[in-house]
Amino acid sequence: MGVCYHHGKGVTQDYEKAIYWFEKSAEQENSYAQNALGVCCEKGEGVAQDDEKAIYWYEKSAEQGNPYAQNNLGRCYENGKGTTLNYYGDGIVPDYKQAIYWYTKSAEQGNSDAQNNLGRCYQYKKGVRRSFRKAIYWYKKSAEQDNEYGKKNLRSVYKSIFLLVLNVAILVYIFFFWNRA
Repeated sequence: MGVCYHHGKGVTQDYEKAIYWFEKSAEQENSYAQNALGVCCEKGEGVAQDDEKAIYWYEKSAEQGNPYAQNNLGRCYENGKGTTLNYYGDGIVPDYKQAIYWYTKSAEQGNSDAQNNLGRCYQYKKGVRRSFRKAIYWYKKSAEQDNEYGKKNLRSVYKSIFLLVLNVAILVYIFFFWNRA
């Protein structure tokens, strides 16, 4: 029922009614309802926007193995939502270790968004050692499921590798050319 009200399927869209039904279901440990409540809290749909409540619901759902909640929780940690303030108290500190943990759990269950996010972490060295091989692996998994971001990022990592190899080839050529003189 909550999904119908949230998306306006067969009924007029009503976030407050969606929250009511999501809460009823979440209290019965329904991981999909818990994840949906997390989304509503994060976006402020039907309730006041509240990152702490969003993370609470994502965690409850993720711990039950819900791959969507695991990905959402990873995204929150990557972006610093629900993490501690920095030393000066004026900014957020991403928790990449937690982000990688939750992205991996979700990606291993086949969630194409998490696979893309994990690939991005490997490509841009977010909480892990940079590994183009692992980035390509996860981007391919995501792209094979027709994930547009996975496809785009797979092209991007191949382009980065091509440019890196090209630059090295140019440097080697210049080095040997100048050393001949």
